[in-house]
Amino acid sequence: MAYQKHHLTLSTRPHTDAMRDVASLQRRAVAAMAMPVMRLVPHAHYELPDSKTISAVIFTSRNAVACFAKTPRLETPRLAAWLDKPVFVVGTATGIAARLVGFKDVTVGHGGGSGLVPKILTAKLASGRAVLWPSAQQKSFDMQTALAAHDISVIDMPVYDMVPVEIVNPAVAQHLEDGGMVSVILMSVRTAALFVELLKAGNLWQHRSRVSIIAGSAAIADAAGAGWQHIWVSKRPSRSRILAIATLVDRQANQRRQVIDKGSAG
Repeated sequence: MAYQKHHLTLSTRPHTDAMRDVASLQRRAVAAMAMPVMRLVPHAHYELPDSKTISAVIFTSRNAVACFAKTPRLETPRLAAWLDKPVFVVGTATGIAARLVGFKDVTVGHGGGSGLVPKILTAKLASGRAVLWPSAQQKSFDMQTALAAHDISVIDMPVYDMVPVEIVNPAVAQHLEDGGMVSVILMSVRTAALFVELLKAGNLWQHRSRVSIIAGSAAIADAAGAGWQHIWVSKRPSRSRILAIATLVDRQANQRRQVIDKGSAG
């Protein structure tokens, strides 16, 4: 299997996103595995406001789109009242998910939740109405506070939570115990903190000198702390850039290994 190569790249994003990363990396001949540090738990109950009081909807993840669309009170034809609302989303994948649900007016922003703020401010939204934000319980960006500074009211409606997993994937643990090198993709401060906790809980913390961090921002790198083999920080938190860095790191790691192997053989 791919992860038997000496250098292994891990995607710690939620399962569906991590599997997309793995597929993309494997097409580039990068040994990769999905190792989510959190799992999705949809909320069973939440208060859905009257659609007539809402001017627009914000989605900062595909998970939010999926959970919102499955709201019991949104069975057809009630869902139709929402599909004509302007929708603002973070990332191309979230935009695709929103369109598949049936939303017609979808504006895509990049660079996390902060990248949506300028687009929302320039939109011509109905005055006197709030913006609905179906969100995660744990947030890396506070959309409510950001828009309140511009007199835009945001209803924060958590529709799911991301619950930490409890153990490191056994295959990854064995790879580290066997002396393998690892690069880890970290896309949020919380993910970085949870990954550190998993290594410590799994008695793998002593192997971090063979682990490289690929962080989506300086704040994420800071959350991971020190002692790693190397920390790579993306200039912007885009998936394409992160995967490009991961591919480069894998090439360099395997080239170094080939040099070491040749030296040992000599």
